[in-house]
Amino acid sequence: MTRRAPRIEDGPTQPRPANAAGYLLDGHGLPLSGPARLRALDGRPDPADAPADTAAEQPKE
Repeated sequence: MTRRAPRIEDGPTQPRPANAAGYLLDGHGLPLSGPARLRALDGRPDPADAPADTAAEQPKE
């Protein structure tokens, strides 16, 4: 597979959102990895590990 450089017609790229502490967030509003993600989950199941059909049902906090 050959990668190509982004082109102007591809449109601008969007930076990942970050929280006030500067951690980059995933699509569920949680830090991407590490201890910050574990603290944010607070013992709840990780929505990124859920099957695609049930991940949409997980509430965002």
